[in-house]
Parts: sequence; C-alpha cells; structure tokens
Amino acid sequence: MSKKWIIPLLLALPFLPVLLWGFHLPEPSYAALSAARRAADSTGSLADFSTAFDELTTPLFPLGVAFLARLGLPPGPVAILLGTLGWGVAAWLIQRCGARLGYPKGSTVAAVLFALNPWIIPSLGEATGWIIALAWLIANFALARRYVAATLAALFLLSLFFHPSQGFSWPLAALPPLLWSAVLLAAALGIERLTRYAAERGVIAQEGDRAAAMLLAVLFLVGGTWQATRTWQLFNMRPLAQWALEEQAATWLRDNSGAANTLLSSERIGFLAERDVEGSTPADLQAIFETDPPDFVVSGSTLPWQMLEEALWFRLAYEPVLRLGEPASTQTPLTIWAYRPAFPDLGPRQGLNARVPDRLTLLGYQLGTQLLDTERPLDMALFLQAPAATLAEPAPFQAMVRLAAALDGRTVVEWNVDLPQSVTAEAWQPSQVISERFELPLPPDLEAGAYLLNLSLAGLGETELWPISFNNDVNRLDRVPLNYVNVPWRGDLSAATPANVDFGQGIRLTGFELGEARPGDPLAATLYWQADSPVGDALVVFVHLLDNNGQLIANHDGPPANGRFPTQAWQPGMTIPDTHSIPLPADLPPGQYELRAGLYYPETGTRLPLEFMDGAPADGDAVSLGSVTIGE
Repeated sequence: MSKKWIIPLLLALPFLPVLLWGFHLPEPSYAALSAARRAADSTGSLADFSTAFDELTTPLFPLGVAFLARLGLPPGPVAILLGTLGWGVAAWLIQRCGARLGYPKGSTVAAVLFALNPWIIPSLGEATGWIIALAWLIANFALARRYVAATLAALFLLSLFFHPSQGFSWPLAALPPLLWSAVLLAAALGIERLTRYAAERGVIAQEGDRAAAMLLAVLFLVGGTWQATRTWQLFNMRPLAQWALEEQAATWLRDNSGAANTLLSSERIGFLAERDVEGSTPADLQAIFETDPPDFVVSGSTLPWQMLEEALWFRLAYEPVLRLGEPASTQTPLTIWAYRPAFPDLGPRQGLNARVPDRLTLLGYQLGTQLLDTERPLDMALFLQAPAATLAEPAPFQAMVRLAAALDGRTVVEWNVDLPQSVTAEAWQPSQVISERFELPLPPDLEAGAYLLNLSLAGLGETELWPISFNNDVNRLDRVPLNYVNVPWRGDLSAATPANVDFGQGIRLTGFELGEARPGDPLAATLYWQADSPVGDALVVFVHLLDNNGQLIANHDGPPANGRFPTQAWQPGMTIPDTHSIPLPADLPPGQYELRAGLYYPETGTRLPLEFMDGAPADGDAVSLGSVTIGE
C-alpha cells in the first residue's frame, strides 16, 4: 500500500462504527455537551465562557465543541466527529511510531486494528481518543529525540486532568484502550522483528518480509475477529428503541416547557430538550426536593423509580403528564412528571394516605391558617388522585368538612362541598391528581378553643359515608382527621403577674393569676402559656399546693383549659389561658402555702424539664408561683 494512503485510511477507519452505530452518544458524554452548549450560548466574557466547564475534569474537548458550536455547527454531531477523529489521529501516531522504529508493516497492522477497536463506540463524543493520541505523540517526540517537545506535550497531557477544586483526576476509561494499543503495537513489531531475525539466521528458508506478512495476517485475523465479535455485541445491545423514547420525551419537553425550566432526567434527555439537568436518580431528587424541586422529572421503570412513584410526597408534588413505551416491551418505559406547586398563599402541603377503594385517594391538603379569624373564611385545598383503574363509574361526590371540639369531640360546624370542581367527573383521568380549593365561612360566635378538622366523603345526594382506609390500615373509617385549628383567646393580661419561664419543647409560662380561698373552698389559679413552635405531644398541667415542709396539700392535674386547648393543638403566637380549680381540704390550717406548676407526659408521668427562668438556665421540673395566703 502506498504511504500516501495510510494517513487518510487510518483517519477514516474509526468512522465505520459510527456509520453502523449512528449519531448517538453514550450517556456520560452529554454532560460535557451540555456544558459546551451553555458555553456556546454565553454572551459574556471569556471568563464567563469558561465557567460552563467548572464541573468537568477535562474541559478541553467540550471547549473545542463549544467554539465550533458558536460558528453554528450542531454540538452533537460535532462532538462525534471530533471524538472519532481523535481515534484516527491516535492510530496514525501508532503507525508512525512503529515506522520510526523501522517496522512499517507491523505498525500498520497494529494501527488498523486499533482504528477499528470496540472502545471507540462507548467513547464517542469524549476526549479518550485524543488522550491516547497525545500519549503516542509524546512517544514519537521521544523517538525523534525532541525531548523539549515531548516534555511540553507530557505537561499538557497532565494539565488536562487537573481541576483547581479537585486536584488530579486520572481518566481511568482511557487506560484500557491505551494499554491495548501498546499491546497491539508490541505484538505486531515483535512478529516482524522475529521473522527478520529468523530469516537472517537461516532458521526459515523464505524471505523474512513474506513470513512477517503471513504472521501479521494471522494477527490481523485473530485480533480483528475478537474486535468484530465485541463490536457486534455492542451493536446488538445498542438501545435504539430506548433512544427513540428518550428523543420523544425530549421533543415533548422542548415543546411544552420553558427554557428556564429544570429537569431531573438522563443527561441525554436534558441535552436533547435543551434544558438544565439537576440530577438523574431518585436519590438526587430526594436530596434537592426541599430546596429546589425540578419542574419536570423523567422516570424509568426500575425498582428505585417505582418506589419513588409510590412515595406519598412525590405523588403529592408531581403529576404524570406523558407516558412513553409499553410495560411489556424491550425498552424501559418513561414517564414525564410535572411539578405541581402548592397554593402559594396557603400553608405547606400536608401529606395523607387515605383511600376510598375504587374511587379516589386523598393525597393531602393545605390550610390557609391554623389560627382562625371568625370574620374570615377558612381557606382550604384538597389534593385528590383518581385510581389507576376502577370498576365504579366516575361521578360527582361530596366532601363533608367538620370542626369538632377538642374537649368532647362534638361537631361544632359542618360544611358540604360538591366535588370535583376543577374538572368534570367524566374527564378525571386514571391516576390524575387534581387540586380543589374552597372557602369555608366561620360562625361569628365560634368560641375560643382548639378544634379538630376532619373530612368525610360520600356520593352526591347520598347519606351513607364512603369507607376510608387511612394509612393502609385494614380497618375502614368514616372520616379522616386532618389537623387542629384554633380560635385564639383574645382576653386581657393586664391583671396577670408576669413570668418568664421556659420549659422543654419550646413551651413558655408568660404569666399567672391566683385567687383567694378559704379552707374547704377551691383555689383558682390561671396560667398563661405560649409556644415557640408546634408542640405535637399531649401534655398534662399540674398545679400543686405545698406546705412549709414541701408536703403536697392539694393539687389539680389536667389538660390545659380543661381540654379546650390541648397542647398538641398549640401554635406559635397563641396565648393559652389555663385555669385550674384546686379543691382545698376543709380542715386546712390558715396560713402561707407555696404553689408550684409544671407539665408532664400522661403515659409515663415524666415531667417536662425547666430550661430557663428569667433568661438564666434553670434546673428542676416545676416552677414556683409564689406564696398563697389561705384565710380563715
């Protein structure tokens, strides 16, 4: 073969797999291409241009793609052409290195085998080929005794793997093909040298060149067969059907989302959709959801994705907008989920898992406030999901929302709301989540206190309530408890003795009032509580009357305000008036007694510790309310 054809042949051979494989890149390449696209779209300074590659360890290759993309060339095909050209240049430098050593035939065979090696396919659009080319360029400089050029090339190669924030990060993916190229060249040169040596010593009768050609042909057949088999395996495993689904998903996202929308998807989908990708796995979504939920999520059908889709918080926050692929097909079906923002002027979404079999699932709710103002309605929203499949015909239904007194559970107010309102019952699609918002007017004479908000469901015009399974419990209920709401106490604290006592769980005693009493009469003590945060636990308040020896004389234990304001209903900003009536013994000697108060858990009797008193750390589990005079 004429020498003038060697270089173009070696440069062209790596493109044969591309012609069979198509213009597709492996998944890791798309992160670099996305960075290249961001850099190409940058209109700022060169520093702004380079910041797009901060997350990449070896940004030189995508930097070149970005410069070409600025000229109007599409970054995907440009990356494939540049990456594949790197393999061709590496093959040419391998051939040149062997020729410098005086073995042109062996080096040509090694270069051709290398140019067709199967590592090209998973490295399309990456710098691997150019890294190997630089290594062989250094070898050529060294053979030509151009040591300064070899040193500079080696330093440049090392600089590709240095990141200011990470230090050196070696490209392990480039190591196997680099070793393979060295083994190929060593084997080919060894065959050619061995046959020459044997011919010179008369070990073989025929000419050394002919024997070398025969042995090199065997090497070419054996190495080529292995490479062809491996390449064929890659071709058989190439996910063309999966790529088609990803391209459909990317097209839908590009047409139905804005440029500022973010995705949690594969890098390939993000690149094709021209959207920023914030992660690709369920774990990534869980890590960023609370701070920066992506606008769209593209999920697969693997077990981690299935577990995520069943998670209550995910179903409450995302709704499926497009499903691609069939469950029984060879490709992995994809689902595009859109983020469903909570109503911004209501409180946070509260998750539930209440199911009416074959009818709907109550995923959660929002409340405008838990501190009610009787002059304004209670603003509320429900998140409802239709079942995936149902035997019942879709039909309108009714939500019965009730306020039940915390003291005795009696229903104080009831509202009936016809649903659905956002869609017709017939248009409510399987698995679709709808959000229904409505206002519930409050009676102007609603008494101050805590109330439990609960919800029941029934068919429109029906009196029988639908059975509800709450939190997957096998027992069916006729109502779902939602949360406590409060009508705050608006009384006067001017007559109270100020206090500044902090108990555990953020509970503070801000003041108290003590009445007068005689033996045999009840002693009234009113405590004024506040909470810095929701308490959550049910606590009991105790008020103890002690004599001068610290002996208990009389007491009253009970929930705050005799149950009208249970601690689990307290909210920040509330003042809780808590009056206790302490019965005094008829034979109690008149005199001075000490009154103490505190809180404890009713299940265990464990008292809540004192933490601060008048701003200073405090020990103990009860606070002294001072001296009480019991008259005659």
